[in-house]
Amino acid sequence: MRALPPGAAREGIRCDQRAEVFRSALEQSEQLFRAAETIGPETQPLLLFYGLSQAGRALAAVSPSLPAAEQGRQPWHLKGHGIEANPQGPLRNISLMPPKKPNPHGLTSFAGVAQALGCEGLPISGARLGDLWASLPETRYVPLEEAPRFPALYLQAQSAYEPPLPSGWSTINLTFCPARVWEESGGLSQEERITEFLAHYPTLGEWRFLPPDGVGRQETGRRDSSSLPRTIYVPHHPNPHVSVETLLGTPYRGDVHYVLPAIEGNQRPLHPLLAWWGVLYGLASVARYEPQSWVKAINIDKANDRTANAIEHLLEMATSAIPELVTRELHRLN
Repeated sequence: MRALPPGAAREGIRCDQRAEVFRSALEQSEQLFRAAETIGPETQPLLLFYGLSQAGRALAAVSPSLPAAEQGRQPWHLKGHGIEANPQGPLRNISLMPPKKPNPHGLTSFAGVAQALGCEGLPISGARLGDLWASLPETRYVPLEEAPRFPALYLQAQSAYEPPLPSGWSTINLTFCPARVWEESGGLSQEERITEFLAHYPTLGEWRFLPPDGVGRQETGRRDSSSLPRTIYVPHHPNPHVSVETLLGTPYRGDVHYVLPAIEGNQRPLHPLLAWWGVLYGLASVARYEPQSWVKAINIDKANDRTANAIEHLLEMATSAIPELVTRELHRLN
């Protein structure tokens, strides 16, 4: 890709600067990720965050969504992090916020990458690190919190039940749901709990427990620690060549799709790369500005410390997950 830059950094007089930034930023990103694989969690989040930050500059340089020039500026040439964090207190409660004042020098990295990818950034109210953490599929088996509120849900389309469903409807299976969805609590029925929970997953659209004409089974699905205990019916795209997974889910590492939650204040789910961005920025802020707290947080020898285990797992997954996601987006923007 550095030899033949994709997208808006292709050869041409007006693309020379974009191509230069793309090549240099991508090379730096690759070196930072390779270096991150060789060190421990004491400093790993610093290299991983800056590796992702440089990959973001490369994405912005090739994205056609960012024009070559605008009011004397180059929007694709990103300035500053564009995200703030208070690195004190429990990791899960760290607030990740957009800057209070706009950057007078141009787009910040976080906002610029969001625009380059064509998605929402952080809401004005910010987001909790624990919620972004739970939205990453790699954390499902090793969560930061014992019961994450709204994790990434693995999406699979199911074959239609007999009798056949009305035209335009499909059934789906969602796994990795928290136990509270099916456990009796708060005086709510199971349907009410599921409805309240899935309201945080906007890509599911106008889902129902039954299709409009009532055709279909009302039997519950598997009642285990991962599967949503009810068959869900969703409106299907009129184009038969568009799969339910493509319509409702977010592609992630290969051909798998996930239904992702929306942060409170946003209309759509945060792009996985931006969720990684927020999490790594929060961890890097603690490691950099509160090193004594960070060393305590990653003490894996401390008895029954799920936090240290979750951190090690996440950082290890980041070394392969993020380059794969960046590569996918570079091909998409080409």
